[in-house]
Amino acid sequence: QITLLSAGAGEQFDWATIWYFDTGAEGWTGNGAPAAVNGWLRPANQASGAFVVSPTGVAVNATTHPQVRLRVRRHGAPVFAGVMWWRAAGDAGWTAPRSVALPAPTFDANGIGLITVTPTEWSGVIDQIRIDLSSAQTPTDWFELDWVAMGRPSPGASSAQLLQESTARAAADTALGHRIDSVQAATDTVNSQLTAAIQTETTARTNADTALADQVTTLQAELTGLGGDVGALQSVVNTQGQALAQAAGTNASLTHEVASVRRAADVEAEAILRNAIGGNQSRRIAQDALAFARTELSTRIEAGLLAEATARQTLLAQMEGANTAQTAALQTESRTRATADSALSQQLTTLAATVTGNNTAQTAALQVES
Repeated sequence: QITLLSAGAGEQFDWATIWYFDTGAEGWTGNGAPAAVNGWLRPANQASGAFVVSPTGVAVNATTHPQVRLRVRRHGAPVFAGVMWWRAAGDAGWTAPRSVALPAPTFDANGIGLITVTPTEWSGVIDQIRIDLSSAQTPTDWFELDWVAMGRPSPGASSAQLLQESTARAAADTALGHRIDSVQAATDTVNSQLTAAIQTETTARTNADTALADQVTTLQAELTGLGGDVGALQSVVNTQGQALAQAAGTNASLTHEVASVRRAADVEAEAILRNAIGGNQSRRIAQDALAFARTELSTRIEAGLLAEATARQTLLAQMEGANTAQTAALQTESRTRATADSALSQQLTTLAATVTGNNTAQTAALQVES
């Protein structure tokens, strides 16, 4: 609870323009460039004629704002010789009729004093002012300005006004405290709901991760088994390769045998032909011998070709069987992975719906509180 205070009346100052020098010289110049350090404006060191000048365009009405105030700090033991000069936009130079002596301030223990001056001579719209604080500024003895203001005195706030403002401020603070309590309660409720939703999601995610890990383990085992199938397939291929090699050898042997038979048949045919020509054998015997040779040759060729075809068909059947087993294993793994992905997608959808519901509840609670 705020304690209500009341205060007596006092004189205030209603300024039309003011320079604090917190961010620099704020457009002030002088007889040498002044230095603005830590919110204090120090005129340049001069053996004579040390002063500072405001920027033009002040545009202060001397009738409605006839007073100038400035806060001064003294360093060392400079001699105070304060004068304020002014001019309107059409005036040229600084002349004595447009100047007034500044009263010497009373400096406190920190060397700080306040100067207030109300020139009775000025009028119209003031465009620029000049401040002389001493005739000389040295590295050891100088004055500097904290702020300069142009304005007018104004009445201070009354005790009744202060009490009224304090009462209104206390009531506003109390109402604000109630609203803060309401917002805190609504926020706590939403946070509790959100925490529960996060815990639920964490549990679901943990279960999903566990299931996925099991599926990965199963898949790894299946892949390991598939590796065995590949090894078996490789063994079959090697066996069939050997069979093909044997078939090729058989074919080569058969070809060689056929060639031998042909050569023997040719020799026998030639002998028969010679005998026939010599009268030792009849033409009929020669023809029978040739027919027998051709039949024998055809039989052996057909037997060799049949053996080779049988070997090739056996190899093809074995390779097709191995491919069928491998394809079935891959299809089983694909179905398992699809089932796992579908379950994970469903869990993510459920989580998104839960978070959306919590956000909606929180927004509604804040809107109700507002």
